[in-house]
Amino acid sequence: MKVLAKLLLLICLLLAPISALAQETWTKGDSIFTFFLCSSEKDIMDVALADSKNMDAYAQQLLAKTISQNCFRLAPPQMFVVEEVISTYKDYKDVATCVLKIKKIGGDFMGYVVAAGVPKENRGI
Repeated sequence: MKVLAKLLLLICLLLAPISALAQETWTKGDSIFTFFLCSSEKDIMDVALADSKNMDAYAQQLLAKTISQNCFRLAPPQMFVVEEVISTYKDYKDVATCVLKIKKIGGDFMGYVVAAGVPKENRGI
């Protein structure tokens, strides 16, 4: 029974994107809705590394982090504010992706997510 539950969780994770994207560029103060986040930067970087390799590694990492409760799903999705763009990379589908540090609106809860897109450029004057 536990194996079936894990298999169903894995299928759900594969069928749904990690975050609901409101835009394709990210900077401090942007809003993001997400239903999957990690509690530490190390955990999300493990997910990002797997995401850059292939779908199997990515799915296995999501499952492992969820089972260990280092990363978790939010139902329903919740809105957060981007605190910092930590890193950028190309995912296994060659899509530009960012690792974001996020904060709950009106609170001090912090977490980390990956989201398709790139950091906004500072155009200056």
